[in-house]
Amino acid sequence: MDKFDKDLRKDIEDLEKLIEEVKNKQEEEKKETKKNGKKPGDNVIRIDLASRYSSSFVVNLIVSFLINAILIYAINLVLHLATTNNNYVLLIFAAVFTIMEEIYKAILLKKYIKIVLYSSGLIFFLINVVIFYLLDLYLLEDYITFVNVLYPLFMVILLQFSRIFVKTAYIKGVKAITMQIIKHKNRR
Repeated sequence: MDKFDKDLRKDIEDLEKLIEEVKNKQEEEKKETKKNGKKPGDNVIRIDLASRYSSSFVVNLIVSFLINAILIYAINLVLHLATTNNNYVLLIFAAVFTIMEEIYKAILLKKYIKIVLYSSGLIFFLINVVIFYLLDLYLLEDYITFVNVLYPLFMVILLQFSRIFVKTAYIKGVKAITMQIIKHKNRR
């Protein structure tokens, strides 16, 4: 038993030395990350497939509607992809599209997140194309007509790309304003 106790103590001492070495290495890594100015989580790549304008559902819905309405109107104004009875039809089109988009995004992100991640957000694009065709062919068929069969597809592509730029600018602008407010409060 005496030999067993000695071996056990030696193993415990070795483990304590290893634990101490690991602690020292962690402290060195923390010091290096502070020197480099990097946070430990900076190496993480984040993908926001369903970027939101606000954490509040109502604010997000309103901002999404406004941006969709402006972009749909602007794209149609420049490229004449669809003919309408009047411009208010485009507002109704944008409102129905925004509501349907927010509903399916909430459902997909809550229940079918694997599909969203595996498709890298392509599922959102495909559903948007289907929504545009449904609105054109069934819901607003008497009020809006796309000039060509492929124009709803082009509209969705242009809308998706333009929303990426608008969302990026919006998020950067909100962050800049928030930082200015925080700096102003800290000066007092």
